[in-house]
Amino acid sequence: MTHRHAVVWVDHAQAHVLFIDAEDVEKAVVEATGNPHVHHRRGAMGPGKAEADQSYYHGIAQALVDAREILITGPGQAKLALFRHLQHHDPAVAQRVLGLETADHPTDGQLARHARDYFRVKDRMLGDFPAAAVAEVNDPGKPKKTSESHATGSKRAPTHRPS
Repeated sequence: MTHRHAVVWVDHAQAHVLFIDAEDVEKAVVEATGNPHVHHRRGAMGPGKAEADQSYYHGIAQALVDAREILITGPGQAKLALFRHLQHHDPAVAQRVLGLETADHPTDGQLARHARDYFRVKDRMLGDFPAAAVAEVNDPGKPKKTSESHATGSKRAPTHRPS
């Protein structure tokens, strides 16, 4: 099955890669090798931080190679490090990244739900509807949803004006 969208939740230890479509979710997990939080000792030469695990980011890039649109999420700087790695080492994958968002530690279900909403909004804004969505929108047999105006749908209590 080919998936149109992928979402990655990444930190320095592991990446959850979810390939999503309207009905299905496939998951891959990429683990970092070694201890991702190792820092150099005080007084050592260099910037004082361990170098990024390029093989880890390359593994994530390999998992994303077939995705057409990608959203990268995560709690810290790893999402930006992944994007920079993609720009430098895998520019074809980097061109398909649509956004970077901060996300704490969602479950895979929460991540998939957020990604579906994200891509649905993006598709509507750009007019880039998959064939199934176009058929759903153009189906004359379905009743159309109507929305109430903000004023009538409001749940606020009426304001009291003294006379």
